[in-house]
Amino acid sequence: MTDFLTWLRSLGLDRYAQVFADNDVDLAALRLLSDRELQELGVSLGHRKKLMKAVADLADNPTGTEGNNSPESRVQSQKDRPGSSVKRARANFYRSDPRL
Repeated sequence: MTDFLTWLRSLGLDRYAQVFADNDVDLAALRLLSDRELQELGVSLGHRKKLMKAVADLADNPTGTEGNNSPESRVQSQKDRPGSSVKRARANFYRSDPRL
């Protein structure tokens, strides 16, 4: 859970750490949650989109950089790659919201 909390902090979303802990949501479970389920947990629209993009970015680089496999290092490595995951993030954005 420490890596997960670190990862949430790196996204500026550590305010949801307690909600996720109370609902047994770790990184593996987060990957399975829908936009609607995140909304039911009280995650705002902007933060849901941010989380979903970050999860998609993790899927693009499951091994991280230089053998460091923590979620934080994987997020950082994605930030260092300009233009990475843009198409996938857009696809996830539109697929996740039934109004679009």
